[in-house]
Amino acid sequence: MKNSIKKIISAVFSCVTVCLCAISFVGCGENKTLIGIMQYGSHQSLKNCYDGIESGLKEGLEASGKNFGDYEILLKNDNSDPSVSQVNAKNLIARKVAIIGAIATPSAAAAINNAAGAIPVVYCAVTNPAVFDGAENYAGSSDVLDLKSQIELIKAFIPNLQKIGVLYTLTEANSIYQIELLKAEAAKQNVTVVEKGINTASDVNMASRYLVSQGVDCFTNLTDTTVVGALDAILSVTNDEGIPVFGSEVEQVKKGCLASVSLDYVELGRQTGILMADILLGKEKADKQCLTFGTNYKNYYNSSVAANLHLSLSANYTAEITDTEAK
Repeated sequence: MKNSIKKIISAVFSCVTVCLCAISFVGCGENKTLIGIMQYGSHQSLKNCYDGIESGLKEGLEASGKNFGDYEILLKNDNSDPSVSQVNAKNLIARKVAIIGAIATPSAAAAINNAAGAIPVVYCAVTNPAVFDGAENYAGSSDVLDLKSQIELIKAFIPNLQKIGVLYTLTEANSIYQIELLKAEAAKQNVTVVEKGINTASDVNMASRYLVSQGVDCFTNLTDTTVVGALDAILSVTNDEGIPVFGSEVEQVKKGCLASVSLDYVELGRQTGILMADILLGKEKADKQCLTFGTNYKNYYNSSVAANLHLSLSANYTAEITDTEAK
């Protein structure tokens, strides 16, 4: 009986050992090049950036005769938390990724600072890359807003525009930079900007009410990840007050903003992904180059929202209607 039990145990151990060896063999045989990608949050424009990056990576690698299946993407979502960005950056570096793609400024800053030049970092949708001055081995793409056209679009709905309200995150360097650009452009067009800084998304409701109390004619959004991620909280206030919100890209228009001069974030991501592929293959260097798309903007508006607010677009102004998911 004892011998039988010993034989059974021995057989089980043998099977386990064989299985483990097989798994180990498969894992070693794959030999995939790891690509790290950090996405700061989950709102749709950042997802569009990721979709574009993945597409661009595949396009760029396969154009050079590489098999995209030989690469593995490790995607990390920072959940709109800079402390999580730090953890994710360190994790990807520990995994020995060949390159890091970082979507939005907080993710890019964490990746660049932690990589310290040892791993190339390619950022996507960073408005002001000057925040990385002094660092090495990085490149990327900028989503700087066309603020002149944005104010002109607002005036196409509100001809007597006087005050624009804007929320921004106090800890987001891009937002502080954009506020100054917005003020300068608004002054040229005889418009006043009323600003309110926030620390977290939980501040958005009260901050929105503050802007309403200041008699603003509308809100306009920047490419501020915290504010855009809390768009529903803004709209819950502005819809009750009959105040239009102008988005910083088309996905916000789909969710209930009135209109936007919008960059194509999928295309921005695609071009970023191609740049990542070229750097991976040694065709380009991560030498601080920045891709911009100054002419790749389109005007969008939500006709359902316009009707609810009793606003109409000036006859001499052209914009595409996008009512998907409108509330």
